[in-house]
Amino acid sequence: MQPIPPVTPIPNAVKFPTIDVLLPSFKTPEWEPVPVYREDIKSLNTKKINTKTNTTTEVRPTKPANNNKEKEEVAKPTQPTPDQPPLDVAKPLEMPKTAQDLEIESTVRRVEVPLLGEIPLPREEIVVTAVATAGTAAVASVGATLLATRLFEQVMKIAKPVMKTIVKKIAQARKKPLPLTWSRQRLVERRRRLDKSR
Repeated sequence: MQPIPPVTPIPNAVKFPTIDVLLPSFKTPEWEPVPVYREDIKSLNTKKINTKTNTTTEVRPTKPANNNKEKEEVAKPTQPTPDQPPLDVAKPLEMPKTAQDLEIESTVRRVEVPLLGEIPLPREEIVVTAVATAGTAAVASVGATLLATRLFEQVMKIAKPVMKTIVKKIAQARKKPLPLTWSRQRLVERRRRLDKSR
């Protein structure tokens, strides 16, 4: 049997001094009016240096004479009061409901969907109208595409021989050799390849 080790006392917890941390403070921003005229800017140098003669001339800012009241209103805007309660941006403003809005709300069904919440569904007449309109538009567009394709093929069947005869007649009128057909061109190219390989 193993001997039991001697009892060792556990030291007491170490007490650290507490540090007093002050709460954060916020300094309200102050509004500084934006100067409208040049003479309202104190740090602006009103002396203009002439580089040719090295002389300085006093520049007088131009300012309308009859706008003193407007200048005072612009120069001294009212400061916003910091005691105003903050606006709750997350909650939209409630508009008063009219009789038409109440009628629409009474006819709209609402469905509870997990994770998404409550979703409004349109009335049955609106859904039927939308489905019928979409179906009609789809059938019309597909039918028009198929009809245009068939019509184009028929026009090409008629127009191709007509264009060939017109090109031949023009070539004969200019006394030039007739253009080769597609199969004749392929035959000429094949003969050239065979001649090169020999």
